[in-house]
Amino acid sequence: MGVLTYIKDYLGPIWDLLLIGVGAVFNKLYIYIKEFRRRKLVQRRLKQTTELEELNILTLSSANPCFEKSAIETKLTDKELYISFPSELLSKVKENDPGFEVYTNHSFNGKDDFQDLAQRTEISDLVELIEKHRYIVASHFVTMSEGCKFNRSKLGVYNFVSRKSSDEHENPCVKLDLFKTDYFTHRVFRSIYNELKERNHPISKVKTVDELRKYNAFTTSLGINAFIFMESAQGESIIFSRRSVNAAYSENYLKYNSSIMEGVSLTDYDRNDNVVSLRLGLEKGLMEELGVSTAYLTTLNIRDIEFCDFFLERNYFEIGVTASIEISGVFEETIKDLPAKDKELEVDKLIAVQRRKKIIEEFIKNENVYGQAMYTLKMLLARKMIFINLPKKDD
Repeated sequence: MGVLTYIKDYLGPIWDLLLIGVGAVFNKLYIYIKEFRRRKLVQRRLKQTTELEELNILTLSSANPCFEKSAIETKLTDKELYISFPSELLSKVKENDPGFEVYTNHSFNGKDDFQDLAQRTEISDLVELIEKHRYIVASHFVTMSEGCKFNRSKLGVYNFVSRKSSDEHENPCVKLDLFKTDYFTHRVFRSIYNELKERNHPISKVKTVDELRKYNAFTTSLGINAFIFMESAQGESIIFSRRSVNAAYSENYLKYNSSIMEGVSLTDYDRNDNVVSLRLGLEKGLMEELGVSTAYLTTLNIRDIEFCDFFLERNYFEIGVTASIEISGVFEETIKDLPAKDKELEVDKLIAVQRRKKIIEEFIKNENVYGQAMYTLKMLLARKMIFINLPKKDD
């Protein structure tokens, strides 16, 4: 009689329980090792930055697979930044937009001369640039060109901090201190940035969070870039939007983008938690850009919403956050043709692309796709173990 048989007979029923226990331990160990290897692979891929540098995008912080709700702190500070609209042109824009919001010059230090910004950024002629570009941008509002149609309040990022948490995976925690501004001020600083970029100014080559803080007057936007993952007639799919000819910046007309690209604003302030809610901003994008009404939002089967990466888009000097939305249901039967408040202004159409590496790579190679959309796509798909190659500039 073998030793194993003897032990089995000796233990009797306990042997069966022992086998079940050992099997459970090995199964858990297998799952742990598999998940550990998956996380390490994804982490390694997320750190590969060569393609991202070609997009001129800098990753500020990434979680693997995503940020916990408690790991993102968005605080509204008492800081404000406003550039006054030229008074002699105000009556003309009021004809187009009676609700056009007007503010007086106001810098972070509470003064109206913007000298604090010139000193902080070490841009010696910044005050002169502000005066020059407020008239350039005002002319766009008068003619309602380049997406300059309405002026409403928005939020910028005064300070961004990322640190490792104490959990076993050392996922980061991020804190964003936000300031109040408006769309006119945002567009003035974008216009100034374009001139500085042409001068080859250091602002266009920011590589660290510390450098970014120096130029916080220019981070007048926090944008949510979200892709929807759901079934379509083609099977498991990703939903792209094509931007409208009425969208901001003429060079982006009819470009393909993420499903939603929504700026965070004061309407996303959650009074219950006393924070600016990224989720509320995302839901606002679902409603205004895709037409998902408040009532429909409660019935739409959203399985999961995840925020994954914070980044700096250096072509426009805007801070963004990537997000994924998992929806149960079929694209053609749920969200494809909903009427939306801002659809005419923002979105030309929605299309589903099958969630297969080869098909996705062909699509982004053959179509005109936003840089931040390709970044968002690459980063989100990596969490799903789909590692796409982005097209080269000379492809």
